[in-house]
This record gives sequence, C-alpha cells and structure tokens, in this order.
Amino acid sequence: MKLALLNVQKKHIELHNLYHSHQTAKKGWALHTISEIEYRMLFCETMPFTREMRYRSADGELIAVSYIDIFSSAYSSLYFFHHPDWQKRGLGIFSILKEIEHAHSLGIDHYHLGYYIQGCQSMNYKLRFAPYSLLKGSQRVWEWNDAIWS
Repeated sequence: MKLALLNVQKKHIELHNLYHSHQTAKKGWALHTISEIEYRMLFCETMPFTREMRYRSADGELIAVSYIDIFSSAYSSLYFFHHPDWQKRGLGIFSILKEIEHAHSLGIDHYHLGYYIQGCQSMNYKLRFAPYSLLKGSQRVWEWNDAIWS
C-alpha cells in the first residue's frame, strides 16, 4: 500500500476500466469506459483531503486502487477497484483493514465505509462491519428532518 497525492496515471485508468468491464460481465453493471478527463474529474480534482492508496503485487504490478478522504477525526472510504484476476483474494476487505490500520496509526478513531444502498449487491459487504448506522428514508426523495437513524 502506498498513500499518495492524486494524479492521473494511464495504469490507473486501464485498471479502472478492466474492473468495470469485469463487473459488467459478472454483475450486469452498465458498460462504461472512463476517459482520462472523467477519471481526473472523479478522482483527481477532488478536495485537498482526498488521498489514493495503491496496492501492488510482489512483482510490483498495480492490482488495486482506493480513494479515501482523511480528516482529523475520521477516514471516509470513497471508491475502490482492483484487477479481476485478484478477485478471490478479497482485496476490498484487505483494503478496508489496511485503511483502518492506517487511520489508527494516525490516532483517527472513526472509519466510514460510505453509503449503503439496500438491494445493491455490490454494497452488501458493508453490512459485515459493525458498528454502523443506517439512515433510512421512507420515500425516493426525503428531507433530513424525515430521516430515521437505526
């Protein structure tokens, strides 16, 4: 794992597109090949507290990338993608554990996995981590005042 400032690298875009192509075949995600401009806008031209974690194989091959926000009191996971050949290794869970470990080393007590959308198979892993809070809305569009925390 390497914590880095953000910049566009061709290998990152290729890995992102390979991951999404795999998810299209596996989970029926809509196929979309991200361009360099889109990648820059989504991941590189973010807030000053956003960082990138890179994961490499023993031979130095880039196998996964994670984007996180680092605040003084919390880490917030933004996005993670990996090489499909490493799918069975549980790199997403490994990344979460490494991020928690890194947050702990900085004295940060809170780790946020980001939003969970019920019925989205790709987000079910979030329910394996506790404790967590769920913000439930009763309609497609709701106001904060109508929110129910559980």
